[in-house]
Formats: sequence, structure tokens, C-alpha cells
Amino acid sequence: MRILLYSPDNGVTRNFMPHLWMFLLQSLTPPGHEVLLIDGNAQPMDEGGIARYVREQKIELVGIGAMTRMIAKAYRMADAVRAVGVPVIMGGPHVTELADEALGRDGGPRHADAVALGEADETWPKIVEDAARGELKDVYAPVDEFGQERKPTLQPYPAIRWDSINLDQFNLVPKIATPLLRSVGGGWGTFRIIPVESGGRLTRPKHRQEFIPFEMAHTPLRMSISEAHAEVKDGWARSYSPEAIAQAVDSLDYKPLGHRLNILIARLCFRGIYFPMMGRFAWVKVISQNRRTFFKLVREAFGAWRGAPLKSPSNLRADGEAMAASTKQ
Repeated sequence: MRILLYSPDNGVTRNFMPHLWMFLLQSLTPPGHEVLLIDGNAQPMDEGGIARYVREQKIELVGIGAMTRMIAKAYRMADAVRAVGVPVIMGGPHVTELADEALGRDGGPRHADAVALGEADETWPKIVEDAARGELKDVYAPVDEFGQERKPTLQPYPAIRWDSINLDQFNLVPKIATPLLRSVGGGWGTFRIIPVESGGRLTRPKHRQEFIPFEMAHTPLRMSISEAHAEVKDGWARSYSPEAIAQAVDSLDYKPLGHRLNILIARLCFRGIYFPMMGRFAWVKVISQNRRTFFKLVREAFGAWRGAPLKSPSNLRADGEAMAASTKQ
């Protein structure tokens, strides 16, 4: 079979970090099947686009994973795929909690032929085998002999062959800049994500059906929604202002240039979570606001490209110690 794994966007903000689940399931797919990956944040599609892609690529099974903020788009894309006669398996946190909604058991329309609850590490190979035989079940859940949810073991954890995966769709770096970045060396392509958890009381339980960009779906504790919005906006503005970004980059002056490029790119990407940068003008504006930091790094990078050696961390530390010694004298 040809299988498509699809992660939708929410139509408002772009998520610059690819979702790991697609790569994991691709690595867990039994031999004899071809798996294609599409992240809607990197390759935007509408319902007509995904239906056309499925027909042209002769896809025989589509897997869609989504969080609540993307579920409305996920359901529309699933409906479009099923309309051309291709079965859809859905999973993710939202479907795990509201499986009946995806299966049409709550009085609404059916969006999926089957759902995968919880972690799909154990159930995915079985799903593929059943789909190949045309015998998909409604629900797949990793449970033990007592009917309790079973978490996948991390030993041995499935190996993901990054060197064999086509990651071009996730490359946000302009091709013209690639040779320059390669000359800079390691460190510029590594990102780390820190999860954040918050508390409150859900006041719009059906908020996914009427997605309102940047509008809270719950009342936070000990403050009003408007106060929470103001606090968050102020916090993000302070954290991702040109001054804050410059300070973050300068704090790594003792590191090679690649690490400073990394923190600059990461800061700009995460800035887009609350301050969307959806068009070229928006990117031009934010680059202009951070031009001093860009010029500083570009000047150093061009120096390396033209043959001027970049300082190693040891040299940078030595320079700092020498400067400190001369200041004491």
C-alpha cells in the first residue's frame, strides 16, 4: 500500500517544528508499504488539494493526527479523503478523548473509518495489516490484559532513519543561504522545545467547532480573560523584542557562530506563535526590527566564508580572560 501520514495546520499560525509522530509511525510501518509524509504547516493544502493528491499519488490509506486546535481542519481534510473512497485512520490527543466524535457516534457526521487511541507505537503495525486486508476495526487501543491503557516501552525505542527521510518540506532556510550556513559549521540546525502546562476552567467546551484565533477557551485562575490576554501579550512582547533577542544571542558570544545563528532562528520562529508572521512583508518587518543582530552575525559569517577563521570557544574564553586581566591592571 501507499500510505499518507498527514498533520494539519490550524489555518492561522504556522508551526515551524515538524511533529515527531509521523516519522515514528513511518519507521514502525511493516515492510512492503510506502509511507509519504505531509505537514500542513510546511505544505499548506485545502480539501480539494488533499483529495487531488490522494488520487494522483494512488494513496490507499491516510493517517491524520491532530490536537484540538487543529481538529476542525483535520475533520474537513478527512472528509475530503473519504469522499474519494480512501479510508482514514485518525489519532492524537483530541481523538483519544473524543473518539465517538470522530466516529460519528455522538450524533454528528462520521469523519474517520477508524481511530487510534493513546500512543500508536504498538497498534500501528496492526492497523496497517488490517487496512491492507480491508478489515479495519473502528477502534485501536494499546491495552494490557486488564483492559488498562498500556504505554509503549522505550527499550528498545524504534530507530528513526533521519538520513533516509526526505525533509525538504521542513527546510525553512532559503537555498541561497545553505552554502553560507554550511561554511559556518555545526550548531545552527539544532532546536530544542520546552513544553508548557497551564491551568484553568474550560468555558467554551465546543471551541474547536468555532476556532477563534488567539482567543482563550477557558477562564484562567484568579484573573479575567482580558487580563490574561494582556499579561501574555506583554510577556511575549518582552521576551521576543529585538532587545531581548539581541541579548539572548549576545549571551552566547563564547559559542561558535552556528549556535548563535541557531538561537536567533529559534527565537524568531517561536515569536511567530503569538505574533504571526504569515507573509513576506511580516518577515521583512521583523528582520528589519532585528537588523543589528542580523548584520552582526552576517558580517561574521561572511568573514568565515571568505576564509577568515572563526574563533573557537577556547579562543573566545581566552580573549575574555585576557580582557578581564587587563581591566584589573
